[in-house]
Amino acid sequence: MSASSWDLKDITCILAGIPLHDEDIGKGEVFVELEYEAPDFEDTVGGDGHVTRFATNDPRATATIRSMQTSALNDRLMALLQLDRRSPNGAAVGGFSVVDTQGRHVISATQAWLMGPPGGVQFGKEPGELEWQVRMADAKTLATFHGGR
Repeated sequence: MSASSWDLKDITCILAGIPLHDEDIGKGEVFVELEYEAPDFEDTVGGDGHVTRFATNDPRATATIRSMQTSALNDRLMALLQLDRRSPNGAAVGGFSVVDTQGRHVISATQAWLMGPPGGVQFGKEPGELEWQVRMADAKTLATFHGGR
């Protein structure tokens, strides 16, 4: 049996053409986290006990991107958010991807945007993290694949 290896530097993350992986990413254990809005399938049960399974057809997901408070990435993301606020019809809606360049893990959406500025900003003795929320309208596509290395 062979050993596997992992390096966060092998993960690329891009929003609307802006690389999110080449700056001071968060100091914690997790740089990007993905949550789907709904499961692919749910079920319901009738009064007679018959179970019916149905597709939710909800392709949305939210990614949380963590960056150091001192990172220039925050400037680029805030500029993108300001563009979106000042422009009609979603000028800052763009593609989003997270790719393991050494494996088979790909998250991909063609319609993604920042939900707003980071919340919970704190100022203290040490620089903290900022959390940016990226909303994806179409994260559950055939291009998204959760694989191994």
